[in-house]
Amino acid sequence: MSAPTVQRGQVWAPVLFLVLGTPIVVDLLFGAFTVTNLGALVPTVPAYGFAALLIRGTARRHGAGWQAVIILGIAFSVIAECLIVQTSLSPSPERAWGRAAGVNWTYLVWTMGYFSGWCIPLSIQLTELVFPQHRAQRWLTPLGMGVVAIAFVGMGIRTGYNWTHVTAPRMTGLPIYTPPLSTLGAAALAAGCLIVLGVVVARRPLRSRTLADRPAPAPFGVTVAGLVAGGLWFVLLIPSVTGGALTRVPPAVAIMAASTVAVATATVVHHWSRSRSWGDQHRLALVTGAMTASMGFGFLANHLTGTDLFGKVVLNVAALLGLAFIASRLRSRAVPDDRTRLLTRDGGTP
Repeated sequence: MSAPTVQRGQVWAPVLFLVLGTPIVVDLLFGAFTVTNLGALVPTVPAYGFAALLIRGTARRHGAGWQAVIILGIAFSVIAECLIVQTSLSPSPERAWGRAAGVNWTYLVWTMGYFSGWCIPLSIQLTELVFPQHRAQRWLTPLGMGVVAIAFVGMGIRTGYNWTHVTAPRMTGLPIYTPPLSTLGAAALAAGCLIVLGVVVARRPLRSRTLADRPAPAPFGVTVAGLVAGGLWFVLLIPSVTGGALTRVPPAVAIMAASTVAVATATVVHHWSRSRSWGDQHRLALVTGAMTASMGFGFLANHLTGTDLFGKVVLNVAALLGLAFIASRLRSRAVPDDRTRLLTRDGGTP
């Protein structure tokens, strides 16, 4: 089953929302970029936004489920962290915990979860909840996908050079770091393998999906679950959140614990989403819980003060009010819980 093709002139709004909204969710609301350095957010728009657009387009083209989206999101995290901005490779006191063989492993694992959980799937899900009438469309033609892919590569090269040679040295005071070619080659190979795996998973033959008659949990419970799971991911892998106390724990133990949380969360959400009563209110509740966790822990991880702190409070409150507005719209309209949106394959529709 293929999704309806895009109709020219009808999908500019969700495309723009996804491209602009992804870096806002990932960096601005979290607090990595602040109101006093909004200009630094601009280069991330094509990096994050185009990646989300390409991953959604690939999944939509093949009617794939969240498994493919998450795998491709992990591939993007490797590309971004190891090949573009290289923050998972460059030595830094803030990311030194768990560094070995030239890689900041705990930080890299955290970004894999953040990109494949918050950056890509959450942004796509939020966009499709805001524009439910367009969720079954591909949005981009094959030619459009090619143009976006070329733009992503070009902007990625430019963004990477500016970050590694200008922005990062100025922000950290550290000299320019050039990773070994062997490390860059290994990262490129890993990203390539993940992309191939994601496409293979996306192209799996369709099979029937049996929905259970059991009731889904209340949306509030889903929000709490997303908040707790997201909070644990930050606590286990970002030492600044726990005041550095976590650095006394072997990094491998923290990575295993965080991975267990991720697998358990995915399993529970998969189980919930197979209920016939699982719908858009539950999906928004999951998004709300995850976003609240990232915004909340962003205060601890980024050590904001003054104007930046006030700006983050205002932005986070505005985001929560926006989510509440979307929830009110969902309650006031009947959106068919069809199986034609992004996640149509076996594997659940979180």
